[in-house]
Amino acid sequence: MFLFCAQLPATAQTPDWRTLVDQAKNCYHDGEYKRGIEIARHALEIAEQTRGASHPDVAETLDILGWLYREESDEQRRLSEQVTGPLEVFPARRIQGYSAQAEKMFKRALAIREKLWRQIISI
Repeated sequence: MFLFCAQLPATAQTPDWRTLVDQAKNCYHDGEYKRGIEIARHALEIAEQTRGASHPDVAETLDILGWLYREESDEQRRLSEQVTGPLEVFPARRIQGYSAQAEKMFKRALAIREKLWRQIISI
């Protein structure tokens, strides 16, 4: 089955977490990072609400979101290198924002996995 990054019609049924995660991954592979971020954020909301903040699915979604933020940061960096003059300030701020978000997502995913690992070891 081929999933793509398309805007869901307003009347469409809300997709499940796995569908959203698969769509976000496809956006990553297609270079549609901003759209992927949007989809992954929605998947994260669903995972947190239905599974709880410490669930492995939340960690998986955070990883995907982190990679999307990282790639969006790299893309913004490449674009800013093409810009000259005073406009350089604005892309630089966006780059820093995406990089910080990526780091935040990765750290949170790691914390979830470490907590789960400690629970497994203590059994």
